[in-house]
Parts: sequence; C-alpha cells; structure tokens
Amino acid sequence: MVMDSRGRLYVANRGNKRVEIFDQRGTYLGQITNAATPYGLAITSDDVIYVADGTAGSEGLTVVNTRNGNVLSHIVGMTGAHMVTVDRRGAIYVAEVRGRAVEKFVRVR
Repeated sequence: MVMDSRGRLYVANRGNKRVEIFDQRGTYLGQITNAATPYGLAITSDDVIYVADGTAGSEGLTVVNTRNGNVLSHIVGMTGAHMVTVDRRGAIYVAEVRGRAVEKFVRVR
C-alpha cells in the first residue's frame, strides 16, 4: 500500500491484477488495471506510481501517472520483481525474489 499527495490509498490486489484506490475513510474510488499484476508499489511526491510485477513471463516494472492513468514506461528483464522503492533523486530499486538481487535503475539524462 502507498499513499499519494492527496491522501488517496493505493492497494496492490495481486489476485485480481489491479491496484485499487481508496480515500482515507475506506471509500472505493477506482482502480488501475493497466499496470500488470501488482506485487509491490512505490509512489513519488509527484504522484507517479511504480508497480513491480513478479509474474513469470511478464516480470518487470510499470510506471503510471496517477493523475490520468497513463502508463509512462515499462522496464522488463527482471526475475521475480516483488518490491520497489524510489529515492529522492529518482533512482528506482527493485527487489527480485527469484533473481536474489536488488536492481537499481538510474535515469540517464
């Protein structure tokens, strides 16, 4: 689970292949269904959500703009991506279960 700048809660629902969105009272607000199967979530201060997908055959990381639901990018080639976090400088860290590694991705400018 992660919370955006507006206080909305994003919950990874791996079994139903979606990220569900709730307000702080628990009222259902919607869902993100274009980000594969969510295993782990991270969100930045500008409300970009990172969704780790550890499903065999589709393993990777999907980046979604929560304000409009658009997929911004997709990073592939991981082995069992389970957890994700993003640091203040924008570096992305993905923990891989089957790969037994932590991958770091840095944007080249």
